[in-house]
Amino acid sequence: MGPVDQNNASTAMELTEDEAELYDRQIRLWGVESQKRLRATKILLIGVEGVGAEIAKNIILSGVKSVCLLDSGVVTKEDVNTAQFLAPHEDIGKNRAKSSEARAQNLNPNVEVTSNETKVDEISEEFVHGFDVVIATSCNPNQLIKIDDFCRSKKSGEPIKFFTADVFGMFGYAFADLQQYKWFKEKSLDEEIVSYSSLKEVLNIDLKADEEFKKIVIKNPAYLLFLVLQNFHKTQGRYPLPEHRTEDIELLKSARSSVLDSLTEDPVTALPDEYFT
Repeated sequence: MGPVDQNNASTAMELTEDEAELYDRQIRLWGVESQKRLRATKILLIGVEGVGAEIAKNIILSGVKSVCLLDSGVVTKEDVNTAQFLAPHEDIGKNRAKSSEARAQNLNPNVEVTSNETKVDEISEEFVHGFDVVIATSCNPNQLIKIDDFCRSKKSGEPIKFFTADVFGMFGYAFADLQQYKWFKEKSLDEEIVSYSSLKEVLNIDLKADEEFKKIVIKNPAYLLFLVLQNFHKTQGRYPLPEHRTEDIELLKSARSSVLDSLTEDPVTALPDEYFT
């Protein structure tokens, strides 16, 4: 079974001969109609640090219609010395989105790449509704919930698909809210509707009441670690840093107590100290 969103087919742009040649391998994989739907897709990418830069590269190379890079932060030494390959070294101190625009555009001249320096907290509902897909990185929980709610508030046309992802050292997460999504079985083409939960619902699951989900979490506490890291970001305004290792371990333990006391009977057993060291 594979995902096929056929509702956008009527609005998809025709591919030029150059595009058909450029995306030949992709077209062989998922077909020309899917590539045409990609060609009509407008994407908002929030956060252009390491993870955001990698996401930008992949979606631009895939051949979407446009990508807006939104980031109010500035290029740091950590950016240019690690995973942020879109911002040149000489742009340290300048806006991260603007500095990433040129190299991002050079990846694929067929995709319209723009930058936006608006702060995440100042993004409007109307602005979000101008895109087909929103991908958010480097955001705190309140910001992510707000953006997802904006995506869900659109009443007409196709729903805005929302994704968020981040990496913290050896740990990472990804979340998708496609709202109501149509899948088609490859052989029979029978339609199946999949309903996705909002981020707000996922972040507010009561583990004490939801026994089935609790069993999953006990076997793999990644969800609990995600909640603790998001709480850390919300209270500290940043993610844990190697140079603050000793201090941040204690802050993470404090966040564990703050977040998990109401969700589990024994937070330390549910999420042992070893996850922070």
